[in-house]
Amino acid sequence: MDRLDRIEKIVEELSLSQKETDSQQKETDRQLKNLGREIGGLGNTFGRFTEGFMLESLESILRETFHLRYTVQNAHGPNRSIEYDPLIFPEHKDKKLFGAIAAVTDKEKLHEMLWKEGLYYFCASDDVVKLNIPKGFKPKNWAVDR
Repeated sequence: MDRLDRIEKIVEELSLSQKETDSQQKETDRQLKNLGREIGGLGNTFGRFTEGFMLESLESILRETFHLRYTVQNAHGPNRSIEYDPLIFPEHKDKKLFGAIAAVTDKEKLHEMLWKEGLYYFCASDDVVKLNIPKGFKPKNWAVDR
């Protein structure tokens, strides 16, 4: 086998190797895409679990503290770009609108940031949810003037 034949053989082997690499890369890309979907689904599942875990306590606090009679879950804004959980019904349209965040994690920096923005903060505590507000907290009115 002369030198030219050896070079052609090497080029042929490299070409086959590149095809195998391309095929493997496509499979890896497919697996990563599937994994991304599964992780996203896991996040959604955790979110639904958290809502279910906290909802009864949240509704109780809303009734007892804020005298709300009705709430609804999973109300979405235009193009589903924002989600409201729970949302009060239109019977309250002429009242002030206050915001609240509910979280499973209880981090001090989160408290400070939310309170600074005038948002109520609900956090999970053992098997219930509690309203966590500092002394002197002033909620922000989020209602839009019409």
